Amino acid sequence: MSGSKLLGTFAQLVPGTSSVGVVVNPASPGAVAQMDGTQQAVHALGIQSQVVNAATQEEYDRAFARLKIEGVNGVLLLADLSNDAYAGKIAELAQQYRLPTAFQLRNNVQAGGLMSYGADNNDQFRLPPITSLAKRLDYCWSQQPHHSGFARCNLK
Repeated sequence: MSGSKLLGTFAQLVPGTSSVGVVVNPASPGAVAQMDGTQQAVHALGIQSQVVNAATQEEYDRAFARLKIEGVNGVLLLADLSNDAYAGKIAELAQQYRLPTAFQLRNNVQAGGLMSYGADNNDQFRLPPITSLAKRLDYCWSQQPHHSGFARCNLK
């Protein structure tokens, strides 16, 4: 998913948005595609953007400090695993610098971010309908790494 819908929803939620920070991990496989969609939305909405790279805790610290100095109205964090890994830290930084944040994953909002707009990861990994408990257990076991000795399965 590109950042265009995320930005459009964010701009509606945060009135007077004229400038946003865009945090991206350039090493992320989808970064180029996400940035293309986000930049198109930025231009279409007449919003200024400041792009910063971040993937580590220290880089997020520097990114939020820089974006606050730049005077952005809020921060879009394009989808990346580091957003999930540092969800709590990102929420702290957003509150410290009083910058509303927008993500593509719900768990970032649960950690303290302002909003998310994107697919629900839980829906993407649901088990297919299987009628018998034995077949469901076989399916679950076949999908788990066997070295862990622990399988998580929803048997409902």
